[in-house]
Amino acid sequence: MNATSVLLEPLKEEAASALADELLAGLELDTGTRARILATAEGNPLFLEEMAALAAETDGLIEVPTTIRALLQARLDTLNDAERTVIDRGAVEGKIFHCSAVAALSPAATRDDVPAQLLALVRKELVRPDQSQILGDDAFRFRHLLIRDTAYESLPKAVRAELHERFAEWLDGRGQLLEQDEIIGYHLENAVQYLRELAAEDMHAEQLAVRAAERLGVAGSTAHERGDIDAARNLLGRAIALLPSGTARRRLIPGLVEALLEGSTRADVGPLLQELDQGDDVDRASATVLRVLNDPAGSASSLEVAEADLRIAHNALTVMGDGVSIVRCQRALGLVAWVAGQSAEAYRAYRRAYDHLRILDRPGLLRDVVPMLIASAAFSGATSDEVLRLLDEIEGSMGADPGPLVKANLAATRARAEYLSGRIDMEELRSNLEHHVDLLGQTGGRSTSELDFMSVAQWIEGDFAAQEQTLRDVLAEYEQLGDAVYVAQVIGQLAITLSRRGEVGAALDLVARGRRLARAEDVADQIQLDLAEAHARATRGDHAVAREWVESARKRGSAINSVVVTDTIDFVDAEVHRAIGDNTRAAAIANRAADAARSRGQLRYADALRRPSRDPSSSQ
Repeated sequence: MNATSVLLEPLKEEAASALADELLAGLELDTGTRARILATAEGNPLFLEEMAALAAETDGLIEVPTTIRALLQARLDTLNDAERTVIDRGAVEGKIFHCSAVAALSPAATRDDVPAQLLALVRKELVRPDQSQILGDDAFRFRHLLIRDTAYESLPKAVRAELHERFAEWLDGRGQLLEQDEIIGYHLENAVQYLRELAAEDMHAEQLAVRAAERLGVAGSTAHERGDIDAARNLLGRAIALLPSGTARRRLIPGLVEALLEGSTRADVGPLLQELDQGDDVDRASATVLRVLNDPAGSASSLEVAEADLRIAHNALTVMGDGVSIVRCQRALGLVAWVAGQSAEAYRAYRRAYDHLRILDRPGLLRDVVPMLIASAAFSGATSDEVLRLLDEIEGSMGADPGPLVKANLAATRARAEYLSGRIDMEELRSNLEHHVDLLGQTGGRSTSELDFMSVAQWIEGDFAAQEQTLRDVLAEYEQLGDAVYVAQVIGQLAITLSRRGEVGAALDLVARGRRLARAEDVADQIQLDLAEAHARATRGDHAVAREWVESARKRGSAINSVVVTDTIDFVDAEVHRAIGDNTRAAAIANRAADAARSRGQLRYADALRRPSRDPSSSQ
């Protein structure tokens, strides 16, 4: 993930000629042969090196191959049978291979000679010693990947299939690598693909496919645990592609769908969920949970129906005893409560998910739970000290090294709470959020929540131009992802920002767009849009209409549990009263919201609630 690509241009004519003089020194080559070597190489130093080696091995009696592949094949053709057997079997393992693996894959009569043949290949500069990945074994590396590829591609497909399968069995009984499941799955997968290309669709090939899918599936789950979403999608997708429709395939689908939903680009998961619907009660329960995680407000006719469906699904998953699926269901219950504005109920669901993951000892998956656990605690009225103690508890349960992504996630979550309470400044907040966003981007994850909070911090700092741009970035990302959950909410936030800057027409256009997108049962969206319209109407001078929209927001807000929503209603209500000219009433409402925030220890947030937020650069 930290690699840098560097384009290496061909050597210039003089440099290529000088290199050829060095490499070909002492060899009896006529002028024409030397010229053909230089012309064919076209400045490629690898070609010149390999030509020199081939010339040395044939005493200068050579025909100049036309391509580097042909040249490498010509070099391999000079090897004796024992050397060729060894290099071919090393090629099956990969660019780096192990002596014991080559011996295991070689004919029994030649296994004892493998170390000597490897030393011969080292002397011929085809391979080099390398650091072993297996304790007590010797490792070698092909001097160039093209050498490995040339040796590998010369093997018949039937031989490749047999050797991949045998290598997987050897490694399963010998190796203890961190990526053991992925490597074994890869070799079994290759064996299956070659057998299928040879039309060998027999029982053995299908048994290999099941074994390959099992190992790739485990590797995919491990990748998801460590936060490598790109790898999880790749491995689980390959595992599923190996299997025909059936129970084994369906059991892998939930992990793939979750990795797709968590990724930086959301794919269409509809066909996968439809396939789950064709399975048993557990499969259908998993499909229900994943639909809610994809779109809680659109997964059923109402949030109440979605919650009821999830409780039925939870019963089926509990009978199955799949701990990760149960956690997934609790997260879905938390998301439904969150969308309905029931922060306390959301907190209880996320707390159950957190506690279950602790029992399962799956700390890596806490990155999917912790931000919402903390957010729902804060929205339901927890003080800053309580939030920070909760974070202390979570960090204490993680063990010595939960991994860089989990640590960055926790640091970013802590930074939010500390910024609101005044413990850290904007630069330290930004540093923590950007570090988390950077790691997420490298692993294929999403970063919208960090951008969303940055817009809040920019409002607190009074940087409305920066807040507008951040909200536009957040909105663009949600739209690109096809994420319908938060689009209307962000539109409402952006409309208030535009109204603050005096762009009333644009603000009202956004509100109209948000109302077309927001679902009636998504109370938080409806409140945000009511408040955005109230702010814009008040800014334009439509005071009576503005008051009506504030009252609409208050009425909706009476049915939900969220101190942040209550604060926002009070804040916009104060803004409307300021626009009317009733500064006394405005100050009283603003002070009420600020005092509530201060009582929760959110000192910086309280100060922002207390002051008018009109952009001084606006025309209003």
